Amino acid sequence: MKKKNVLKIFHLPDDMGMRAYSLSRSEKVLSLDSQMIVRRRGVHDSAWVKPLQSSNKLVFFWKLLKAFISTLKADVIMANNGASLLDFSRFHLDLLDIRIYKFLGKKIIVTYQGCDVRMCRDCPIRDSLSSNEKCVNCPPQYSYADFDRIKRRRLNIWLRYADAVLGITPDLCRVEGVKYTPHAKLVQQNLKKNKKKDGKIFIAHPPKPQIKGTDKIEEEICKLVKEYPNTVEYVSISGLSWKECQKVLSDCDIVVDQILYGWYGGISVEAALLGTLPIAYIDSDLLRFIPENMRNNLPVYSIFNKDELFGTLRRLIKDRELLARETLRCHKSAMKFHEGKAVSKFLIKEYYE
Repeated sequence: MKKKNVLKIFHLPDDMGMRAYSLSRSEKVLSLDSQMIVRRRGVHDSAWVKPLQSSNKLVFFWKLLKAFISTLKADVIMANNGASLLDFSRFHLDLLDIRIYKFLGKKIIVTYQGCDVRMCRDCPIRDSLSSNEKCVNCPPQYSYADFDRIKRRRLNIWLRYADAVLGITPDLCRVEGVKYTPHAKLVQQNLKKNKKKDGKIFIAHPPKPQIKGTDKIEEEICKLVKEYPNTVEYVSISGLSWKECQKVLSDCDIVVDQILYGWYGGISVEAALLGTLPIAYIDSDLLRFIPENMRNNLPVYSIFNKDELFGTLRRLIKDRELLARETLRCHKSAMKFHEGKAVSKFLIKEYYE
C-alpha cells in the first residue's frame, strides 16, 4: 500500500445520487488521488461526470476495456450500486474484473444503495402494495424470487472478494455481511437562503406515490394549506434538474421525505445541508444498525408513527422557534455525519484496514 498522501482510489461504475462524485471531490481535498469512472449517465448524475456510454456497442465495450486497464493503477476500488465495470449480469458474467483486482492485491470496497441488495421479501413497502402490484424498483422481467436469486448470486461474489460490503441505509444491514455507511453529499456553498422569522412557510415533497406515500403526504399538506392559507404553501419537487432541485430545496422551509420506507434518503441529507428542515418516518428498529452517537441526533425531524405527519407539521408551523432550532440541529448533524469530507474520513479507515 502506498503512503497515505498518494493513495489512489477509483470510484466506479455509476454515480447514483452523486455519491461517487461527492466522495471523489472530498477525497481530493483530503490529499488523496481520487478519480471516478461511470458507464452511463444517470438521472441525478452531475453535469461534471463524463460517461463512457456510446450508441455503438463496440465503441462502448472498447471504452470499458480501456477504463478497466486504467484502474489497474489503483490502490482502492470503490464499487457503487453493487456493480463493477466488466459486469454483464444478463449473461451470468457477473463482476469479472473484481477477481482480477483481488488477484492483484487491490483493496475492494462495495457500496449498496437499496434494492440492488435488499431482498424483495424484506422490502419495507411490500405491505402497502396490492397483490398484483410490483415495486417500481424491481425489474419488470423478473419475479420477486428470481430477482432475489440474482442479488444473492452477486452478493456472494462480493462477500468472497471484497474487503468491505457497505450499505447506505441501515435496513440493508439485515442482509448478511453488509454494514452501514452514511450517504455522502457535498455542501453547495453557492446556495444561500435568508431565514424568515415570519411570513409564508414553504413545504416541499418529491412525489413518488408507491415508495414515499405521496398521496397521504399531499393530503396532509393540503389540509394545512386550507387551515393556514396565508401561511403555508406546497411545492412539488418533480421534473427538475439537479440544480433546479437544489434551488427549490434551499428556498423551502420544510421537506417531507417519506412516510413509508422507514429511513431518510438523499433528499433529506441535501435539504439539511442547505438549511431546510427534512421530515421522515423512521423505523425505530433500524437505529440498532447505525453508530451510537448518531441514534439520538439524526439529521431529520423524525416521526416514528406514520400518522404523526399532520400534527408534526402543524406544530412546526405554529412554533417558529422550534422550526428554527430543529433546522439548525439537522444542519449540524448532516455536516457531522453526511458531508462529503466527513464520510471520506470514515472510509479512509476502511482503505487502510
